[in-house]
Order: sequence, then C-alpha cells, then structure tokens
Amino acid sequence: MSVVLGIALICVALLVWPTGTTKDTKKSQTDTKFKIAAMQYPDLLQGLVAYFKFDEGSGASAADNRGGYTCTFSGTWASGKSGNALHTASTSQYCSVNSPSAIISDATDLTVNMFVKFDSFTSIYSIPISSGTYFSSDVPQVAGWALWTKRWTSTVYFTVAKNSGTYAETPGATLVAGQWYMLTGTFNKATKTASLYVNGALIGSTTNANVDSFQGTVLQIPSVINSFYVDGSIDEVQIYHRVLSDGEIQLLYQNPGYP
Repeated sequence: MSVVLGIALICVALLVWPTGTTKDTKKSQTDTKFKIAAMQYPDLLQGLVAYFKFDEGSGASAADNRGGYTCTFSGTWASGKSGNALHTASTSQYCSVNSPSAIISDATDLTVNMFVKFDSFTSIYSIPISSGTYFSSDVPQVAGWALWTKRWTSTVYFTVAKNSGTYAETPGATLVAGQWYMLTGTFNKATKTASLYVNGALIGSTTNANVDSFQGTVLQIPSVINSFYVDGSIDEVQIYHRVLSDGEIQLLYQNPGYP
C-alpha cells in the first residue's frame, strides 16, 4: 500500500512541479500527464490509422501524424480545441485526403473521432466528415459513413451505409453553435452496430444486420458533396480500425490533442 501511495505522490509532484510558466515547463507537465494517462490505456495507439491534428497554422495542407497521408484543403486556419484547427464556411472550403482507400476500408471495425465547433447550421446538411456518403431527404445515397446533422437542424448523427436503402443510423444529439464538441462514431462489424458519442458520453446505438459492407470512395473533412458545407472549425480528426472502449473515448475527450 505504501509503495502505491508513494508512486501516486510522485506522479502528482511531476504534474504540479515546477510551477513555472515557460513553454518548456508547460510542455513537460503536459507530456507527463499524457504518459500517466497512457499507463491506464496502453493500447490507445493500437488501430489508429490516421490522425489529422491541423496544427500547421499556415499553408494549404495538413499532415497525418499517424499514417503519413496528406489532406489538401482550401479553408482557413483558426484556433482549435488543441493548437490550431481547420475553418470552413462554404462549399469551396474543405480538406480532401489523398488516396484514402486504406483508411476508409470496410474490412475492419471503425472509430471516427473529432472535435467540431459549428458557427452556424446554415447548410441544408452539415457533414464534418464523410467517406463518400451524402444525404437526400435524410437518407444516405451511397455507401460509406458520416458524422452529420439532419437538414436544417443542429441534431448530429452517425450513419454507416451499405447503400441508400440499407444503413445503420444512430439516435441523434442536439448541438449548440459556438461550442466545441467531441463527436465519436463507432461501428462494430461483428454485431453490425453503429454508436454515437458526444463529449465522451454514449448517445445511443443502432444495429442493422444487413450492413455487411460500407466501402466509401473519398475522405472529406468536411464533406462538400452535393454542395453541402460546414460553417465552423474542425480539429483533432482520428480514425481507428477498431472500436474504442468507453474509457478510451473518455480519455480522448479529457485530453484533446492526445495521443
């Protein structure tokens, strides 16, 4: 017991000392906190196939910190949930990932995680990320998956579609403009179950046994297919080829910019 207490005290001391305000000190304290968190979830990097942090702050492309992909965009830069973020406000502003077929493969389980702050919900549909599917009359039109808001509303959903007639759509959650949200969608291939989390909390799940494929064709952040757009900022986009646990999703919410 005394050994455990001693380790805990050392961890706390590392987090709060020294209390200087230099960038090096703050970075050291942040790195220590993340390492301690990683001790609880050592597999959080497992299955992470793409991670766009959008921290460049200049230029017209964003690097994938995990898989080496590049996202080319025509948006602008803004302050993010952690560091910088991509900001878009029209149908001509979006980020397109080069050769994304391996990222959006339907051969595995899936987790899509991102931070989004909507400035408004003026587009018919706001789709922060999509592997190619888009919507008409609230129905997905082609295969793929997407985090999206229903037409003329601020209610967000996660949908995984085999085609326009076969898809799993989660229960929705109402968002408010001007606030950062962490949106997480998961799909379990074995159970054919799609789930939506907002700020680390499970909103709901839907199962459709007929969704045995969902191969998309593109990866857009946000999607502008069919002239839709997102008016807002997007940050810390992560794609996993596995279903993250509730605890892992909570860890990502509590530590923006990690891992």
